[in-house]
Amino acid sequence: MTDINVFGTALGQIAPDIAVISVTVGTLGYTSEQTAKEKFSKALAKVRAALSGTDKKFEKRAWSRIWHDDDKDIDRHQVSALVTAKFDKGDAALKRAIDALASLGDVSFTTSWEVSPALMKATRDELLAQAVTDAKRQAEAIATAVGEKLVSLKMVAEPELFPGAENGSDSGIRAMRAAPMDMGRVQQSEEIDVDLNPEPIDMSVRIAVSYCAE
Repeated sequence: MTDINVFGTALGQIAPDIAVISVTVGTLGYTSEQTAKEKFSKALAKVRAALSGTDKKFEKRAWSRIWHDDDKDIDRHQVSALVTAKFDKGDAALKRAIDALASLGDVSFTTSWEVSPALMKATRDELLAQAVTDAKRQAEAIATAVGEKLVSLKMVAEPELFPGAENGSDSGIRAMRAAPMDMGRVQQSEEIDVDLNPEPIDMSVRIAVSYCAE
């Protein structure tokens, strides 16, 4: 019996299917804590309205701070939050949310892409099947070259999935920033031209397989 050990590989691409919008909303330094909280609540309500329409994950992380204005010798208050919402690729609410956020003068935001767990698993399973086929093809070629035939599968190592180095999971949709935070000013509404079709990410699977031949 002869052991034939090979590595099976498979290359493929996966197109991100979840758009992530991250919004920073906050107030300037107000002398009154109550005023800062009220201004923040109004700004946050606008952001929530702009992000309406998604049934995906919606998160908010808020914080506040107080600092002393040495020039005027007074304390100032600020309340801020980072809000994150996710949209399915192709969801009309995604473009509406981006346009609505771009019209606000008191927030800044960025957009990025990621791959959903379900799509990642489906792609991994597909590449794994291809890698196993590739490993068997190599083993059969080696066995034939030495005048033998494969008789049994001896071992299969745990497969590994490798994201491509060229593209990250946030590729395909460029980061954008709205107007600087200014609670006293609101931009005129205007549409933002955003690429809603992210570039695919290169992926690969590598698996170690051992066969017995005779």
